[in-house]
Amino acid sequence: MSLFPKDAKDKEGAPFWSGPKRCPSPIPFDSKNKDHINFILSYANLIAVALKIPENRDAAAVAEMAEKAKCPDYVPKKIEVKLPEDEANGGGD
Repeated sequence: MSLFPKDAKDKEGAPFWSGPKRCPSPIPFDSKNKDHINFILSYANLIAVALKIPENRDAAAVAEMAEKAKCPDYVPKKIEVKLPEDEANGGGD
Protein backbone atom coordinates (compact mmCIF):
# COMPACT_ATOMS: atom_id res chain seq x y z
CA MET A 1 0.00 0.00 0.00
CA SER A 2 2.95 2.35 0.48
CA LEU A 3 3.57 2.38 -3.28
CA PHE A 4 -0.04 3.31 -3.97
CA PRO A 5 -1.71 5.04 -1.00
CA LYS A 6 -5.51 5.30 -0.83
CA ASP A 7 -5.49 8.65 -2.62
CA ALA A 8 -3.01 7.61 -5.38
CA LYS A 9 -3.74 8.67 -8.95
CA ASP A 10 -2.80 6.90 -12.18
CA LYS A 11 -0.90 8.62 -15.01
CA GLU A 12 -4.18 10.07 -16.37
CA GLY A 13 -5.05 11.54 -12.96
CA ALA A 14 -7.84 9.07 -12.20
CA PRO A 15 -7.96 7.31 -8.81
CA PHE A 16 -5.62 4.30 -8.84
CA TRP A 17 -7.88 2.35 -6.48
CA SER A 18 -11.04 2.12 -8.55
CA GLY A 19 -13.05 -0.45 -10.46
CA PRO A 20 -11.90 -3.96 -9.53
CA LYS A 21 -8.83 -2.69 -7.62
CA ARG A 22 -9.49 -2.24 -3.92
CA CYS A 23 -7.04 -0.63 -1.55
CA PRO A 24 -5.84 -3.21 0.99
CA SER A 25 -6.57 -2.54 4.63
CA PRO A 26 -5.76 -4.50 7.79
CA ILE A 27 -8.41 -6.54 9.56
CA PRO A 28 -8.03 -6.51 13.35
CA PHE A 29 -7.67 -10.05 14.71
CA ASP A 30 -10.55 -11.27 16.88
CA SER A 31 -9.94 -14.56 18.70
CA LYS A 32 -13.72 -14.91 19.21
CA ASN A 33 -14.37 -14.80 15.45
CA LYS A 34 -14.61 -18.36 14.10
CA ASP A 35 -13.49 -17.27 10.62
CA HIS A 36 -10.28 -15.79 12.05
CA ILE A 37 -9.51 -18.92 14.08
CA ASN A 38 -10.36 -21.25 11.20
CA PHE A 39 -8.01 -19.31 8.93
CA ILE A 40 -5.14 -19.55 11.41
CA LEU A 41 -5.90 -23.21 12.14
CA SER A 42 -5.97 -24.10 8.44
CA TYR A 43 -2.89 -22.11 7.51
CA ALA A 44 -0.86 -23.35 10.48
CA ASN A 45 -1.74 -26.96 9.65
CA LEU A 46 -0.78 -26.47 5.99
CA ILE A 47 2.63 -25.25 7.15
CA ALA A 48 2.87 -28.14 9.65
CA VAL A 49 2.23 -30.69 6.89
CA ALA A 50 4.80 -29.03 4.64
CA LEU A 51 7.39 -29.09 7.44
CA LYS A 52 6.43 -32.62 8.52
CA ILE A 53 5.64 -31.57 12.09
CA PRO A 54 2.53 -32.57 14.09
CA GLU A 55 -0.68 -30.77 13.20
CA ASN A 56 -2.90 -29.15 15.83
CA ARG A 57 -6.65 -29.55 15.24
CA ASP A 58 -7.70 -28.10 18.62
CA ALA A 59 -9.38 -24.80 17.69
CA ALA A 60 -9.63 -23.68 21.34
CA ALA A 61 -5.91 -24.23 21.92
CA VAL A 62 -5.04 -22.40 18.71
CA ALA A 63 -7.34 -19.51 19.66
CA GLU A 64 -5.62 -19.25 23.04
CA MET A 65 -2.15 -19.27 21.46
CA ALA A 66 -3.21 -16.68 18.88
CA GLU A 67 -4.71 -14.45 21.57
CA LYS A 68 -1.40 -14.45 23.47
CA ALA A 69 0.74 -13.84 20.38
CA LYS A 70 2.12 -10.35 19.98
CA CYS A 71 3.36 -8.95 16.72
CA PRO A 72 4.57 -5.45 15.86
CA ASP A 73 2.44 -3.08 13.83
CA TYR A 74 2.99 -3.22 10.10
CA VAL A 75 5.22 -0.43 8.83
CA PRO A 76 5.28 -0.23 5.03
CA LYS A 77 8.61 0.14 3.30
CA LYS A 78 9.25 3.29 1.34
CA ILE A 79 10.39 2.21 -2.11
CA GLU A 80 10.13 3.73 -5.53
CA VAL A 81 9.08 1.71 -8.54
CA LYS A 82 9.94 2.88 -12.03
CA LEU A 83 7.20 2.01 -14.44
CA PRO A 84 8.17 1.18 -18.04
CA GLU A 85 6.70 4.45 -19.36
CA ASP A 86 8.77 6.37 -16.76
CA GLU A 87 11.98 4.72 -17.96
CA ALA A 88 11.20 5.54 -21.60
CA ASN A 89 10.70 9.20 -20.66
CA GLY A 90 13.92 9.46 -18.68
CA GLY A 91 12.52 8.96 -15.18
CA GLY A 92 9.06 10.49 -15.43
CA ASP A 93 10.15 14.10 -14.84
